Amino acid sequence: SIILLVLLGLTQPLLTQQIKNHRLLTSLQSLYQSMQRARILAITQSTFVTVCPSKEGYFCDDSPDWHDGWIVFLDPLKVGQPSSQEALVEIKESVDKLVLSSGRRVRTRFSPEGTAYGHNLTIIACSRETEPLPRLVLSNAGRIRWEPVSSTEKCTKF
Repeated sequence: SIILLVLLGLTQPLLTQQIKNHRLLTSLQSLYQSMQRARILAITQSTFVTVCPSKEGYFCDDSPDWHDGWIVFLDPLKVGQPSSQEALVEIKESVDKLVLSSGRRVRTRFSPEGTAYGHNLTIIACSRETEPLPRLVLSNAGRIRWEPVSSTEKCTKF
């Protein structure tokens, strides 16, 4: 029983770190799923769909920081803001203990063909509690992918 206690004491910090990593990756996965949903909706509804950071859950913020939450909405006139409450498709609240930033990009819009305007959107995920998390990259073709990061990379948001 002493050996079991020693082993448990040695593995407990590793297990705690694994749980933290999993929680943060789940939060990042939520943004990935919102992007996928927006693209599929744009194609199936033959309309423009926008995804943007939003603290309040009703309008887009002019900020590249996604950790305070984001919204997905129908944007047929490409105005970059929801035209009404009915246009909102999804509202996501803040992501705890994770910083999500897209540099200078403050939104992305999917076309009815599933493409995304502008240059590639790269969302960097940072946390004080874990090793570097993978980046979320959206290409102009509308493809959303994970991009691994080096374990030596540091987060500049802290």
